Amino acid sequence: MAQTADELTSVKTTVNAGHLTNVFEALSDVRDEGKIKFTEEGLFAKVNDPSNTMMAVCKLSDTALNGIVIDGGDEVMMGSTYEDIYDTVSAFGKSTELQIEYPHVVSGSHAVRFNAPDEGLEFKETVLDVDSVADMPQTSPLSHKRRVVVDGTDLKKAIGHAERYVSDSDSGIELGTDGDVFYIESSDKVAGSMRKEFYQSGPSGNDDLGNVESSIGHIKLDDIKGVIGSAKNVTVHIADSNPVRIDADLDENGDAQIIYIIAPRIESN
Repeated sequence: MAQTADELTSVKTTVNAGHLTNVFEALSDVRDEGKIKFTEEGLFAKVNDPSNTMMAVCKLSDTALNGIVIDGGDEVMMGSTYEDIYDTVSAFGKSTELQIEYPHVVSGSHAVRFNAPDEGLEFKETVLDVDSVADMPQTSPLSHKRRVVVDGTDLKKAIGHAERYVSDSDSGIELGTDGDVFYIESSDKVAGSMRKEFYQSGPSGNDDLGNVESSIGHIKLDDIKGVIGSAKNVTVHIADSNPVRIDADLDENGDAQIIYIIAPRIESN
């Protein structure tokens, strides 16, 4: 016999719809489905792609939430198809205060309710059995001492420009540092080349960023540039031929944050 909603650990919270849209866009960039965790601290998700070459870590906490209530336990785990939830929450205005309630039991299936009273719009989206999707990876996001803070809109534009000068789907875009400069560049024997320089403005172990470079597959950068463009500040952690970490801060307090870890591209023989 199916459990009723009253018998399950449940969560109610209110979030900014734009932040939640970015969270589910980021998760769907990496994997089709997975888990979302709610605690009294907020909403959290971590997922890696099947090839373990990319990870996304998402959190909405403190000022990014307008209260959160957990009934019946310490945490609530929800399974979902990330793109389906993204399609749902992106229907709301970006500045909408969006109410979330989980679970609702609809015809024996668990659903999550998204409600925006000010818009008169409500969705009840059926979700996946939490036991049917992969657990969150246990690894912690890496961090490099060499890092630079740039404007998210500027970084998104630079990625878009760089994509014009890649030859095929296996091509990479170079992210690197040279002295006090962080740069993005790409080149193609036929189309030409592009280079965009950003000057160091964030925390670093040394004002001189040194000379390092990592080649990232341009398809992965294309996947994440939408979320990056939504962030005022983006922190890029970089080391020579190592995974690149990109922190996208969606608010001024760091309470709405998305972290990407992307492994460097392996050159084809």
